[in-house]
Amino acid sequence: MIRLKNVSKIYRGETFETKALDHVDLEIKTNEFVAVMGSSGSGKTTLLNLLGGMDFLTEGEYEYDNLKIHEFSEKQLEQFRKEKISFIFQQFALMDKYTVFENIEMPLLALGIKKRERKQIVEANMEKLGIAPLKDKYPPYISGGQQQRTAIARALAKGSELILADEPTGALDQKCSEELMELFLTMHQLKKTIVMVTHNEKIAAYAERIVRVRDGKVYSG
Repeated sequence: MIRLKNVSKIYRGETFETKALDHVDLEIKTNEFVAVMGSSGSGKTTLLNLLGGMDFLTEGEYEYDNLKIHEFSEKQLEQFRKEKISFIFQQFALMDKYTVFENIEMPLLALGIKKRERKQIVEANMEKLGIAPLKDKYPPYISGGQQQRTAIARALAKGSELILADEPTGALDQKCSEELMELFLTMHQLKKTIVMVTHNEKIAAYAERIVRVRDGKVYSG
């Protein structure tokens, strides 16, 4: 599904140049669950951003199925993100002024899905994640674990093939983290491809494969 070939990412300013990724080669198979590990500043978040079409690579090639992502314009990248990618963040990225139901519904609105079908999809995923009783609650008034379940329900509702998670357990306690990873395993069983950035070895162990990033270079396990 995913192939990076000789990919580099360089950030330039008037007085500095930083190579965040340095001639990376990486392949991720369809329906693979991969953990990405590395110290702060190693390049792991940059790698995730490139995979998600959030940034342009400086050189090299990025192929997703038969799409040459490295040749995409900004508008094409936006469409790629909308159609193919779901993101799960450490801080959940929920909208505080929208209910749990409305937060899960958001990507479906962007995709132009009709109201009745949206309702069915949202309700099915709330039920799957055990948060149906919270549908009218607002994120500030539910627990961190419940907020993360809402974020996962939103990702599943969108129906994306690829799920990118950036430190998804970083704001959770051990019990909630373990429950969350069981949900990730469930997503994997639903034929999702998952790439998860984490600094936690125990969390990374849930994945099929661990990729380590050091000084912008990727070492695949």
